[in-house]
Amino acid sequence: MDKIDMYPHPDGGWVMACACGISELHKRDEKYWSLFDLRWLDNYRYRISCRSCGQSSDHAA
Repeated sequence: MDKIDMYPHPDGGWVMACACGISELHKRDEKYWSLFDLRWLDNYRYRISCRSCGQSSDHAA
């Protein structure tokens, strides 16, 4: 696993999981993450950061 991974959830939402053990289910109709920060770096890349431990991981859209 990378520092932070993101997986699709069967209900149409997403699950974010950090190597530190923090994870969060983000439902389809929610706008914001509670335990993670997501920031766009450019039109194709974004950075996910764990609010608990500070680790971050870059991903391509």
